[in-house]
Amino acid sequence: MQISAISGKSRTTQPVISSNMIKPVAPNCPVEVFRWGGQPDHHLSDVDHRHSFDEILLINRGGGTHSINGQTYSLESGAVHILPTGTSHLLLRTGLCDGGTVLFHKQYVLDEPYLPFKQLDFYQLNQPVLKLPEHTFSDIWLTYEHLLYESRQQQHYYRKPLILSWLNALFIKISVQFKHLETSLIPTQRNPYVQQFLALVSQYYTQEKRVAFYASQLFISPKYLHELCAEQMGIGPQEIIANRIASEALSLLSMGQLSVKEIAIRLGFNDTDYFSRFIRKKTNKTPTEWIRNRDLS
Repeated sequence: MQISAISGKSRTTQPVISSNMIKPVAPNCPVEVFRWGGQPDHHLSDVDHRHSFDEILLINRGGGTHSINGQTYSLESGAVHILPTGTSHLLLRTGLCDGGTVLFHKQYVLDEPYLPFKQLDFYQLNQPVLKLPEHTFSDIWLTYEHLLYESRQQQHYYRKPLILSWLNALFIKISVQFKHLETSLIPTQRNPYVQQFLALVSQYYTQEKRVAFYASQLFISPKYLHELCAEQMGIGPQEIIANRIASEALSLLSMGQLSVKEIAIRLGFNDTDYFSRFIRKKTNKTPTEWIRNRDLS
């Protein structure tokens, strides 16, 4: 199993504390389930932020990036993202991206008698993203859809037990997969060339945006670097470089300390208009629109 991450430096910006709170699916049941793009959708923030609840994100169809505690991950189909309370994150979805989210409080899970499964093994790993085989994710997604269905039903006597039963099943299935990851993930899993490439990108992304430069530093061909990145990261080296630039750009825009022109220059763009087109292509919004949304938040 491979996990697609785009190496990045920790951000210095202070994340916004989100005011979104869980809307209980049933009385005395602080759990919320929603499909992306609907109402509500707690992932519509334009800046890094934190929540006062725990989240499980299921990516049914990939597209975009997800910054988690300063580390940027590609949104890949068939992935599960785990966000404990207080995690700083920013989800940037493309138009085709599709998924679902479950919100809950860990302490409630530990105290609720209708939730007998208390291990929550996925909290024990530092890795917040799990990329699953298609058949495995499909099984977890089906469980999520059952949970979503029950959460949308009218109030009835057995509604809460049904919701918690499906939530319990979801916890179990995800925990099993994280257990597999815990026993199979070894430090040498990622190709050394890919590790060195990610380190070089973090060092030179403001100066060099050409894949050929990084390939020459590694003494390999651009074609071979592309093959390695596609195999282990799920995306090509050019996209990895672009994602790293976009991630830093959005971080600087959210801080509000520099103008668009100053950010463009800092990231190695001599043409502000070209920088704006680059950000719009990556995020579907121009830098000006990001600033406007930040000021309104």
